[in-house]
Amino acid sequence: TSSVPAPPPPLATLPMTARMAAPTAQWVPPGPLAEGDAVQVWSASAQGWYDGVVERIFDKAQVTQGYWVTAGSIKVVFPVGTKYVRPEDVASIIRRRPLARAWSARGFAQN
Repeated sequence: TSSVPAPPPPLATLPMTARMAAPTAQWVPPGPLAEGDAVQVWSASAQGWYDGVVERIFDKAQVTQGYWVTAGSIKVVFPVGTKYVRPEDVASIIRRRPLARAWSARGFAQN
């Protein structure tokens, strides 16, 4: 006999990072980030998400502009400033921008 797969768990039972990345009107699936990608970055001080762009992904640990960054860290620039995000914090601090807004950030026309 064939079994029917169980439905996905309710959103409230998913970890916080999964809930933050839950599909919206124009959801963009997760995947590896690249330099130049349009993202949203969480600001703890403002308690909100800001549109930004991945400026750099560090492939090795180093000091840059007075900050020690580990390999895999991501530098995001956004209207309020610049944020260096450690690899273990990426899932909770950076998310992809909805498609239409991402295209606008890169200068593409919106329909």
